[in-house]
Amino acid sequence: MRHGWWWLALAAGLGTGAVVDAQSFAVSAELVAGCVVGGMHQTSSLAFGTLDFGAQPATDATPAHATAAGVPFGGLDLQCTPGLALTVAVDAGRHASGGTRRLSTVNGDTVPYVLYADAGRQQPISIDGRVDVTIPAGGVLDLPIHAVAYPAGAGQPAGVYGDTLAVTVSW
Repeated sequence: MRHGWWWLALAAGLGTGAVVDAQSFAVSAELVAGCVVGGMHQTSSLAFGTLDFGAQPATDATPAHATAAGVPFGGLDLQCTPGLALTVAVDAGRHASGGTRRLSTVNGDTVPYVLYADAGRQQPISIDGRVDVTIPAGGVLDLPIHAVAYPAGAGQPAGVYGDTLAVTVSW
């Protein structure tokens, strides 16, 4: 009986020529250009990997080479809107002196080092300098950070040398 009542009400409504009022409303979305860094959405305190020169003899003055590792492609892995222009900047670190980044021991002994934006080490990343890049059509950019450390060799104290850098990615 209940089912029959519903059908009768529907038939009566259609038979009277009742008009259902139609209204409209806007639906929208805005997609803004942006990036995801190393698989994480933009935020502060992201880990960009490690730049490790490894163990070197304290008496050796041969420059040591390193490439940032620890994120999926071994550098700064950015997934961004294709065609987006962005800037990467790296600060001086905690132990810079005279415009040169330096690794330091807890005793204050230092080893100078230079950062580069390319594997051929032709594009230095100066202190607070900018590296301008454009995201390729695929939307993924691997921006490895390369470095060369210049130990003094004979007379250089043995120890663990380190530094911490702040990386800023902006668009």
